[in-house]
Amino acid sequence: MATASAGTAAKGSPAPADGSLRVLVRVDYPTKDQLVTLDAKSTLGDLRTAIAKIDGLDAKAVPRYQLLSVSYRGAIIELSGDKVTDASSLSTLGVVDSATIVARAPADIAPRKKRAAKAAKEKEDEKKDEKTVSVNRYKGITAKNIWKKLEDSKASSNKQKLYFEFFDIYASKLLKQTAQFSALPKATVIAVAKSDTLNCKEIELFDAVVAWGKDQLKKDKVSDEKGTELKKVLDDVIVHVRFGCMSTQDVALKISSSGFLDGDQILDLFTYLGMKSGNKNAVPGKSLSKFVSRERKGRRPPSWFKWDNNKKHNSLVLTNDNTTVTSNGTGQFQPIFGDIELNEGVWEFEIVLTQYNAQAHACNIGVVPTTFTNYTVGHMIGYSGHVPGWAFACGNAQKQNGGDMQAYGRNMAQGETVGVRVDLDKKTIEFFLNGVSQGVAFRNVNGPVRPALSLYGNQSVTLRFPTAEFKSQEK
Repeated sequence: MATASAGTAAKGSPAPADGSLRVLVRVDYPTKDQLVTLDAKSTLGDLRTAIAKIDGLDAKAVPRYQLLSVSYRGAIIELSGDKVTDASSLSTLGVVDSATIVARAPADIAPRKKRAAKAAKEKEDEKKDEKTVSVNRYKGITAKNIWKKLEDSKASSNKQKLYFEFFDIYASKLLKQTAQFSALPKATVIAVAKSDTLNCKEIELFDAVVAWGKDQLKKDKVSDEKGTELKKVLDDVIVHVRFGCMSTQDVALKISSSGFLDGDQILDLFTYLGMKSGNKNAVPGKSLSKFVSRERKGRRPPSWFKWDNNKKHNSLVLTNDNTTVTSNGTGQFQPIFGDIELNEGVWEFEIVLTQYNAQAHACNIGVVPTTFTNYTVGHMIGYSGHVPGWAFACGNAQKQNGGDMQAYGRNMAQGETVGVRVDLDKKTIEFFLNGVSQGVAFRNVNGPVRPALSLYGNQSVTLRFPTAEFKSQEK
């Protein structure tokens, strides 16, 4: 039922008049590209047989190759799964004429150097993508016990690194715990202030550092009516505050009258901030040379769930450690589900619309009951007659729960974020658009549920986790 010949498949070429199916088989190891012509009624087994005939391949090993079908402006289809067998029809699986079949060799066949290079590339990609960290990395560390852990002189260097990472992630919240922060030794305060990965506003760090200094003077019973003693205590700490990363309002309301910068430095700071707004290459004046002016990088919070590769429509592609979902198909709605069940408590997460073409139901986000298990169905979540659940339609400005579909929020655009707050104790869901609450959307959410998302068209969204609680409107 198949013939093989050398050549290259033309993208988007029309189906042959005889109804045959032509696909370009691209094998990663040994590297081979070959055009294969199949009968229109061919099965996955017929495709494997044709691949096995390609010169240089081990016919016995071909059944173990992973096969993907990639079509021009179409979906990426993995030709595997519980219901996929050699008897499965290629047309039923979604393989179309002029598709490219990517055949990936199993790890034990590809040379070790190939695997090592791939591992190195994956590690490099991980750095580039800033993949989220598993919540287990910070297991046992909380906002209450972090203070004692930071002062634990017996902790290993690896544990100390984790403690400072945790502080980086939740810095905005922890810096507001003035009493606990003021109890830290000076060396720890300096280490915090020097960190390039703090998740906080620079003015928040300044306020915390000043409060720490005043507390030191109070403990030592030092009078400081003119503020000169405070400057002495903080001389080697305040230098790590990045004044050039503050807003002009912060400088006008707090910094200019604080006494930590002299007149020339205040003037240079205002000048720099004004230039910076229109010129990214602006440089602070010489009077500010001892202060770092680059923005802090921040640190990603741990992920308490990821999208489940086994609970999704087969056209969706997962990358970035299963936190980025990409849809390339327009034929069906494509749902995906989280790898966790939520039974009680309050849970928050958000998605970034990294590639977004606004359509009525281009992206629905929310939760579904865990009793729903038809994960590969071509339906959207929350919509009447589709996947049951509670969702916000980003391109339709609606909250949807089956037949209950009402106006809510607004239409979203590329680059914006949608936050989800699930309170299973109160049985509510609230959505946040770019961090702003749209009010409680549903009050009938019964657990257990799992996070869910559905896409349509050419879309890509990235899962993120907030470093501070959303400001809810629920009382």
